[in-house]
Parts: sequence; structure tokens; C-alpha cells
Amino acid sequence: MKYLLYFTLFLIWACQTPKTNIPSSALPTVDSAFVASHTHYFQLTPEGFTGEGAQALEQAVQAAQILVLGETHGSPTLSRFVEQLAPMLRTNGFRHFACEIGPHSAQYLEQLTKVPENVPANLAAFYKQYQFEAIADVPMPFFELQEDAAFLQALCREGFSIWGVDQEYFSSVFFLLDWLQSQLEPEAVPKELHQAAVATIREWMIQEDQDDEGFPVFGRILKEPAVKAYFSALEAHSPEAEALLHDLKISWDIYDRYRGGTSHGDRVQYIRDNFQEQYDLHGAPKVFVKIGRLHASKVASGGELDLGELTQTLASKAGLESINIAVWNRYYRTEDGAVIDWLEKRNRYYCHNLPLLLQARKDAFALIDLRPIREAVAQGQIAPPQSERLQALLNGFDYELLLPADDAGTPLVKP
Repeated sequence: MKYLLYFTLFLIWACQTPKTNIPSSALPTVDSAFVASHTHYFQLTPEGFTGEGAQALEQAVQAAQILVLGETHGSPTLSRFVEQLAPMLRTNGFRHFACEIGPHSAQYLEQLTKVPENVPANLAAFYKQYQFEAIADVPMPFFELQEDAAFLQALCREGFSIWGVDQEYFSSVFFLLDWLQSQLEPEAVPKELHQAAVATIREWMIQEDQDDEGFPVFGRILKEPAVKAYFSALEAHSPEAEALLHDLKISWDIYDRYRGGTSHGDRVQYIRDNFQEQYDLHGAPKVFVKIGRLHASKVASGGELDLGELTQTLASKAGLESINIAVWNRYYRTEDGAVIDWLEKRNRYYCHNLPLLLQARKDAFALIDLRPIREAVAQGQIAPPQSERLQALLNGFDYELLLPADDAGTPLVKP
């Protein structure tokens, strides 16, 4: 009887004790079948999102104080998605859009988008005027496609403000200086100084582009007499000019040290500081963020705690959530209609994300809820992924959004 009592007590203890000592080799893995049970599909139509995944998407938006899309740059399919997402964001209290351009570029972009109906035409004229033909570069990244103009127009219709949180882009200096010059009193700073400085900057940037190894061009530009004379004259006449030139110099320093790999941490801190400033200024509002996937993770990415970690910290402090979504595209449709599978073409890069990418469909969006998968790993129900990259993806994001077959999109300005 005594032994039966001991055995009964042992069974109760065994059932109540977490099974933490099971070797991971004996546990099921994060495989395609397990991921499939947490995957939701939806389509994009002119009327909005349809399919059972549309509800999962809306629930993610409703839960978010900050919604972060960690994107693959240059995707027109993602731009089409954001265009349809804009009304849902508005309905759920979002009024601010943060993106990967400089703060001054964002102010300029707001000028171009004051009237939503004029957004496509204004952007097309802007890109045509300031395209840097000599080095085949745009004046501002991420808005040069018709699909980009359409999603920006949709956000503007919903009354969104634009936050620029990154450094000022390499080629943005030309429209920024023109814009600054146009705001000065007539003859406050002679146009000849402006023209000489712009010509000097252009010559140095062309030379840097033609150099196979590149060199720290902006440090050299700042030493040029024409540039020094113009910048000194600007700073003496305008607080706005002083602020712009200060931020341009920060951006240029980051670019100059980029090739040596020494400026990434400074760039990340600059992004975080700019976001924090806007977030505090607007009283901790709901924010929609569209930024490169590297910057969107909640855990260390590229050796740094990036913007995604900051959004998580800010939301958590208020007892709210930052919902961070990693965007991937497996399929690409060429102009002749052929479909390329990047899982085959770039297997070494994509294979670490294999259980997730296998959920992709050519004709539908797939939204994978990573939270229960992450929790199952944490609770010892399934084995931790052998891939460190996959584990970082699970830890750093709440969802993965797999796009249907992507394409090249339509440029606002034809080459």
C-alpha cells in the first residue's frame, strides 16, 4: 500500500512538472506542416482584402499601437497591399506614416502630397526634374513607381502625416538646396553662390560614382571653397538652413564611413533618435512604419538594436503592442509572364526561412502568425530551429507576410 501511494504521488508530480529535460532531438521541429497550421491566406481586390486571412490581418492591425512592415525594398506588390491597407489603418486610429527617408525629405514630400488627387503628377514631375542622369540615381528612394505613388496617395487621402526617420539620401542634396534657396528672401544669398556650390557637388558625386572603389566624397565636398562659401551664407540668413545643413552633414558623414563598415551603428541610432523625437512630439500616437526588414526586427539585427526594438520598447512601456511584420517575396513574374522561384535561384539566402517560404502561393498573400510558433519553441513543445537566422526571425517578428508573385512595377518616369 505504501509503495502504491508513493507511485501515485510520483505520477501526479510527473504530470504537473514541465517537461524541460526532453532532449531537443526527440522533439518535433519547426516544419512546414506546423507552420501551415498558423498560416492565413487572403487576396487583394479593388474592394479590399478577401479570404479568411483578411480577418487575421485586421486583428493584427487592431492589436497594434505601432505597426511595422519590414519590407523588401522596391516591391510594387507590397505597395498595392499598403494602398488597400490605408483605410483599415485609418479606421483603427493610425494617423502617422514613418518611412526610410530623411526628415527634410519627408517635409518636402508632404508639400508634394498636400492635395491627394495631385500626388501621382507631382511625384512624376519631381522625379523627372531631379533624376541624377549622370549616375542613374533617383532624388528620393522608395516612391519612384506608380504603385508607390498610389499607396502614398491612399495614405494622404486618409490624412496621414509623413515622418522621415533616416539619413538624407545621397542624391537628395540637389532638391533640398533648391527648396531651401526658394524660401529665402530675394538676394539674401546670391543665386550665383547656389549655382556654383550645386555644380561642384554634382562634379564630385559623378567622379565618386565613376571610381571603382569609391572614396569619402562628402568630406572632400565640404572642403571646396564654393561649397563652404554657400553654406556659410545660408547659415547666416536662415535657422531652417542651419538645421538642414546640420542634418546633411550628419548624413554625409554616415555615407563617407559606410564603405569601411564603421557608420552602421551611427545610422541606426540616428533612425531611432528621429523616430523617438516624432513619437514624443505627437504624444505617443499610433504609427504605421514601412522600412527595410533589417531595421524592423525586435532583436539585434546587423549587430545593432534597431528601430524595431525601439518600437517594441515604446509600446511595451504603455502596456501596448508593436506588431512587427517581416515581408518576403518568393516568386517574381517577368515581363513575358514567366515566374521565377527565388527559393531555387537564391537557395543559400532563402533556405534558412524554408518552413515559412514553403507556405507562399503565387496568387495569394500568406500571413503567418509567428507568435504561437515562438511560444511553442519557448515552452519546449517543439525543437529550436537549427538555423540561427530562422530563430532570429521568430524572435524578432510577430508575423511574416509572404507576397504573391511580384513584378517590376511601373516607373513614374520612363527611362
